[in-house]
Order: sequence, then structure tokens, then C-alpha cells
Amino acid sequence: MYQNIFALDQISFKDRKNTKEVPSEYTLNNYSYYEPKLEKDFYLKVFLKKALFDIDILELEDFLTFQNDNSINPERFIKTLKLKVLPSIKTIIKNAYSSLAGGMEYYKEIKLEDGFIETEGTIKNSEFEYYMFYHWTHIGKLTEEFEERHSITLNFIEKLSSTNTNSTPLNWCGKPSHLAFLVRSLIDEGYISPPTGKDKEINLTELSRQIISAFNLESKTTPNTLRVYLNSESEKHINLKKNFDNQGFNLPDSGLLG
Repeated sequence: MYQNIFALDQISFKDRKNTKEVPSEYTLNNYSYYEPKLEKDFYLKVFLKKALFDIDILELEDFLTFQNDNSINPERFIKTLKLKVLPSIKTIIKNAYSSLAGGMEYYKEIKLEDGFIETEGTIKNSEFEYYMFYHWTHIGKLTEEFEERHSITLNFIEKLSSTNTNSTPLNWCGKPSHLAFLVRSLIDEGYISPPTGKDKEINLTELSRQIISAFNLESKTTPNTLRVYLNSESEKHINLKKNFDNQGFNLPDSGLLG
């Protein structure tokens, strides 16, 4: 379920060991070779470990932006942050204690590769269990930091749905999707310099916010509505491009106009 919400490495963790290519530090490891026996909420816990323990707090917003921009379902990603991730952070803070003196064993566990085990038909990994999160939070005295990470995540959610009301935007009469496509076309042909992230890739979420600030669009338009059409690799963008091309749309490279 969550593997279709969070941005996972396209190559499995097992296969990644045999490649020299290094994925973005903001992607989640892909353990698809253990599906369908993985716990239902396994990737939620993988995300939590990354967001709380692996990513520096100064890079948390960049991590959330990357995950949102590369999610198959960004609308559901935001809902998951609000309804699952935020409450889970609070639960980890509340239950931070050390209880691993005697270690932890699963019922009739069968040891697998990469730290995984199978117990009663379900595959788990102690590295991604809540009791480990409680333990690490306690021994690391991380409760105050996690309160701040909770606030950063909450602010990220609110910022995605906010628009700048201090300026007078232009009235856009077409569909928001058409505007997003045209803006992306202007970027691709060198007419607009878009906002970029640390990896120098286009920050589609920030670009979406800028468009919403600059234009008066339908009230239900959100950054996530636009970013799908700003992403030149998305199916919706590709299908819309075909419609524009069929109508004779052509935008020359800005360098050819002199």
C-alpha cells in the first residue's frame, strides 16, 4: 500500500548492491523481493526511520519535498503525512523508553537476508519496528528534536495548501492543467528559469506554489494538482502534450529567436 505513496528506489535493495550507481539519499530502500509478505505498514515505518533518524533535521524539508515530488500519488502522500506520519511521531515521543535489555525475538522466526525474518507468514525487520524507535529515541534523548521535526512536517503540509494573497494575480481563463503544461514548455525551451532543489532538479512543488501565487486559478487548485502536469514524465503531462501537439502547438527554443 505505502509503496505506492512514498518515493522508493526503482531498483531493489538486493539488486542495488550489485550496481555502482548511487540513488538519491532521499529515496527509500526498495524491498520488493519480500513482497507480498511484508507487513502492511512496512514502508510507513521505513519512511519514519528515514525522516526521524537518518535525515539531518536541517534537510528534513528537502526530504519531504523530494518525497512529495516523486510520489506516484502526491495527494495521498500529503494525507498520509497528516493522518499517519504526524500521529506516529507523537506516539514515538510519548512512548520513548528503553526495553531491549533482553533482546527481541519473534515467534518461530525464520532468518532471511538483510536483517529480515519471517514469523507466522509475515516478514519483518527489527530495524523498522516501533519498539526500536522508542528505544533509540530514549537513549538518544531525541524527544525535543522530534517535536521540532513534527512542527517542520506540519508546516510543510500547511505550506503546500497555502497561497500568497498579498499580490494581485493574473486571471487565468483556461484549465489549470493547461497553464502548468505551458509553464513547463516555457521552462524546457529556455524562457523561464525554474526553482531547483539541492540536486539541481526542478522543484515542482515550489514551482506549483509560484504559479498559484501568480495566477488566479480555480479555488480547488492545489500545488499537487499542478505538479502532476509540470512533471514531463507523468502520464497526465504526456497525454496533454499529445493534445497540444495535435492542435499544432509549437514553441521554439528561446535561443533560436535572436
